[in-house]
Amino acid sequence: MTETKNPFRTAGYFFYLSAALHVVAIVLSGGALFGTLAGAVVLWGLIGYFLITRPRRWLAHLGFIGALVGIVASVSVGTQYSGLTGMTMTAITLADIGAAVLLFGALWRSPVKA
Repeated sequence: MTETKNPFRTAGYFFYLSAALHVVAIVLSGGALFGTLAGAVVLWGLIGYFLITRPRRWLAHLGFIGALVGIVASVSVGTQYSGLTGMTMTAITLADIGAAVLLFGALWRSPVKA
């Protein structure tokens, strides 16, 4: 059985991790963050799924930009909370940083000829 190389697979797992942490943050905040984070759960889950199963370069570019936006958003929301919710927001930031770094490396390593 041949295995195709997927340079975006690990970044997809970081998106899954971030989506799961978003759910944890919603639960820990008592639902106060539902409106803010519910869309991110769905979006990050879909991006992670498609980066793992059907890797597309354009999706990796969108995921990279989304991870950068997610870093900024999780830092800005995370500074308003303390305790477990604040630590979960920090974990979301770290997962988004991991996804952004991996996508940057994969996109930079294999550029497309113009």
